[in-house]
Amino acid sequence: MKLSQIRISDILFKANSKDLEKIVFKKKHKYKKAKCDIGLLLGGKSMIPYRVNECIELFNQGIIDKILISGGIGYTNIDRKHPEAYKLRDILISNGIPPESIIIEDQSKSTIQNIEYSIDKLSEMFDLDKISIALITSDFHIKRCISLIRKKLNTNYLLECPVYDGKNDIHTWNNSILTRQTIIKEAINLVLLAKKGLIEDKDIKGLSYIKKSSK
Repeated sequence: MKLSQIRISDILFKANSKDLEKIVFKKKHKYKKAKCDIGLLLGGKSMIPYRVNECIELFNQGIIDKILISGGIGYTNIDRKHPEAYKLRDILISNGIPPESIIIEDQSKSTIQNIEYSIDKLSEMFDLDKISIALITSDFHIKRCISLIRKKLNTNYLLECPVYDGKNDIHTWNNSILTRQTIIKEAINLVLLAKKGLIEDKDIKGLSYIKKSSK
């Protein structure tokens, strides 16, 4: 079944845990730690400390040359004065990352804007046909972000750097009601984006409720 053909009601009432994992998570990541021009660090509720720690490690290992931090004041942010990007920048600098290696995108309020505005920022500095990017975001968020990037950018190399927080990861998300709600919301986001043609409409194979209904 195509991603766009999945009904929101089925996600809410028919899909089991394995179905949700098939929709949301990437089981295999292209994570070869090849050197990249840019580490794209996305803001978000789980940004501190997990995403920023991964970014620091990648920089110290020489995997990324520069860091583009993307994050404004999101729709759900409690702090309505300080963009997420500057909070992350301060943490990076306090951990020894040179200020000249950091690029700021501070206007985005959503994942779609994270990707759009970051690509606009990169277009001012790089040849987008040749740039290599390491995407640094949460495990459950990788699939949506990668799909949005590939729809807009023919990058030479895109490294997937999933960040694990022990709550919303593929092996831990089903341990609480709150984290389960996060994954359900992510599944809905992916389906809606596919219906709008904003991401690739991939096949989602082996959904349990489809098998049951065909008997």
